[in-house]
Amino acid sequence: MDSASNNFCLEKSFGGKSSVELALDWAASNGDRTFILSLPENSSALSSLAPDCEIVPGSSWTASKIASCIADCCEKAGAKTALYSWIDLPFLNSGVSRRLLDMHSEYAAEYTFADGFPYGFSPEVIDSGTASIVSRIVSEKDLPPTRTAIFDAMKSDINSFEIETLVSDVDYRPLRISLESSSKGSHLSCLSLFESLHGRNASSLEIGEICSLAAENPSVIRNIPHFFDIQITSRTNHTPLYSPEKAGIGVDGLPDMSLEDFGRVVEKIRSFSPDAVVSLSAFGEPTLHPHFVDFVRVLAGSGLRILVETDGIMVDSALVDELAGCISSSKSEIDWIVDLDAADSSLYSKVRNAPESDFCKAVAAVSCLAGAFKGHVYPQMTRMNANEENLEKFFRYWKNPESPSGGKLIIKKYDSLCGKLPDEKPADLSPLRRIPCWHLARDFVILSDGSVPKCRSRGKMDVVGNAFADSLDSVWESSAASYKEHVRGEYGGICGGCDEFYTFSF
Repeated sequence: MDSASNNFCLEKSFGGKSSVELALDWAASNGDRTFILSLPENSSALSSLAPDCEIVPGSSWTASKIASCIADCCEKAGAKTALYSWIDLPFLNSGVSRRLLDMHSEYAAEYTFADGFPYGFSPEVIDSGTASIVSRIVSEKDLPPTRTAIFDAMKSDINSFEIETLVSDVDYRPLRISLESSSKGSHLSCLSLFESLHGRNASSLEIGEICSLAAENPSVIRNIPHFFDIQITSRTNHTPLYSPEKAGIGVDGLPDMSLEDFGRVVEKIRSFSPDAVVSLSAFGEPTLHPHFVDFVRVLAGSGLRILVETDGIMVDSALVDELAGCISSSKSEIDWIVDLDAADSSLYSKVRNAPESDFCKAVAAVSCLAGAFKGHVYPQMTRMNANEENLEKFFRYWKNPESPSGGKLIIKKYDSLCGKLPDEKPADLSPLRRIPCWHLARDFVILSDGSVPKCRSRGKMDVVGNAFADSLDSVWESSAASYKEHVRGEYGGICGGCDEFYTFSF
C-alpha cells in the first residue's frame, strides 16, 4: 500500500536507498508478482522506482477498496494468497514473512498477522476470497485506509474468519516503536536503528536480534517530542486537590503568554516536530486568557493537532461557534478534555474547591462542545481517594453512548508531583518493573514565560531552557541525558520517587 505522499520515505537515507526501495527489495524476495496500491499523484514516481511492479492507482482509498483491490490483484496474478504491507517500511523481515506464510498454510488460515513485535517488521497475509468478503462487510462503513484497515474491517465480524497469529517471544508493544517513514519522528527512529545495524542487512537478521536492537537504542524511542503542553495563562477558576499551586513548584502567578510569543513558538514546533499535538494550557485555565480564540486560530492555521483541557466554566455557545469556525475553515483537528472530577455537584465542590453551581456549567460545556466537535470531547475524572466513591457512577454515566460525550471519557491517574502533594492515589497501577519515563521521551512543557521544565512534575524547580530565546532542539537535547540514565536503569534524585513514568499523553 502506498504512503509515499511525504519526502521521508523517498529519501535515500539507508545506505543509498530509501524506505520505499528497501520495501520493494523485500517484496521482490517474497513474491512472484508485486502490485502497488497507489495514490494517483505518486504513481509516476513509484513506477520509476519499481518498473517490474504493477501500479494500481486509486483517488480515494477506503478499507473496503483496499480489500477489494487485494482480491482483484490476486485474481489477476492467479494467486490464492496475498502478502500485504505498506511501502514505507524499511525493515520488513524476510524470516518473519516466511513464518507467517508457513503458519497461514499449515493451519489453513484466512488471515495471518504478527503481534507483539515493533511495528514495521512484519506484513499481513490474507486470502483472496477473504479479502472479497471483508470488502463487502465494510462497503457501507467507509472506514479510512489506515495501517490496520484490514484487521479493523474484520473486527466487526471476527468470529467468521479463521485467523492465526504469530506472537513475539517478547512483548514490545509497550515501547510504542513505529519503524515507518510517514512522519519525521518515525523516520528518525528508522535512521537510528539503521545506524545501529552497522551495515548489516536488516531483512535477513533474526527477528529477535533486530527487535532487541530497536528496544535498546534510546534514539529509536526518543528522538523528537510528540506532545507540547503549553501554558498560555497560569490563572485558574478553581484550585482542586491536585492543583500545582498547592505543590509550590513555581508554575502559578506567572504572566500571560503573549500572542506574538506564542506564534513564534508554534512556528518553531512546526519546524521541529510537524506531527506533534499541542495542548492548551498546562497549569492554567486556557479560556481565561483574553485572546484564547486567537491562540486556537494560530494553532489551527499551523496544521498541528490541537488539544484543549478546560474546566468548562467559560464555555458557552458563542465561544464554541467561534472556535468551530476556526477549525472548520482550516480543516484542523481539535480534541477537548473537560475536568469534572465527580459525578455530582456536592463531591465536585469538595474536590475542586468550587461552587456547586459550577458542576452544571461544566457538564453543560461537555454538551455544548460535543455538538460542534462530535467524538472529540472527553469528560475527565482525576481518580483520588477523595472521589473514589464516585468512580463507578462517573464511568457508567459517561461511558453510555447516549451520554452528552457519546461514550467518551478519561479516568486520569492522580499525580502527586513527585511527592510535593499528599498521596491521594487510591490504587497503585504502576508496572512491576520500572521503565524509562514516557514524559522524558515524548513531552515538552512550556510555561507562560517561556521556561521549559525538564518534566511537567518539576515545574520551575528544574528549568532546562527557554522556548522564546532558545532553539527547541537544543532545549530538548539538554534533557536527553536524564532519559539515557533511565534506559540504563538509573532513577536517581527526584525521578526515584516519581510514579508518572508509565503514563503518557500522545
